[in-house]
Amino acid sequence: MKKGIVEIADLIVVNKADGDLLASARQAQVEYMHALQLSRPRTAAWKPKVLMASTLDNGESVIKVWAEMDKFHQAILVSLGHLVIHPALSPSSLSLPFFPFFSFFFFLSQYI
Repeated sequence: MKKGIVEIADLIVVNKADGDLLASARQAQVEYMHALQLSRPRTAAWKPKVLMASTLDNGESVIKVWAEMDKFHQAILVSLGHLVIHPALSPSSLSLPFFPFFSFFFFLSQYI
């Protein structure tokens, strides 16, 4: 695993997490989580996360990934003082421009 890639990731998604590959995907998830523990977060507002995804779950994992991306986006904007979220508003109801600090890396685990 290349150190530099993990250091700049805000979200890592291990795909093909289904069927016979589920155990290998879980192992890859654990390895990425351990690698992230060795690096410092780029900002205090967000701790990088590792999720698993599958195309066989009727889009549930894609929805979870999108929700994490939305949480990241909101956390960064709030931490920079660009946005204050009113409790009555849901993050998905806000229409905000794409923030250039986004750096999500989707890993196709080749060793699965």
